Amino acid sequence: IRRSAASLPPSSLLAVTLGPDDDADAVYFTPLGWVDGAITPRVTAIGLAPAEGKENEFRPSAVMLTLAGVATTCDPTLGDDDDGDSRRCPE
Repeated sequence: IRRSAASLPPSSLLAVTLGPDDDADAVYFTPLGWVDGAITPRVTAIGLAPAEGKENEFRPSAVMLTLAGVATTCDPTLGDDDDGDSRRCPE
């Protein structure tokens, strides 16, 4: 799968974080394409936020990786009060 990044903000405007913790820096997949949950720590989220001083350039977002190996985008600024919002990031 290939997707153009032309519409994304330039990397100079981004602050990228890997989650759930600083020790996670990789994801391993099983031969069937599922995330191998036995290998920890593993990346489950990639946060994309405006860099310091660029807070008004764009709205923060995140890419979450499910155990099924599916990447979905969500809005990390939505919290518990937004429980019914489909853009909310899973916990």
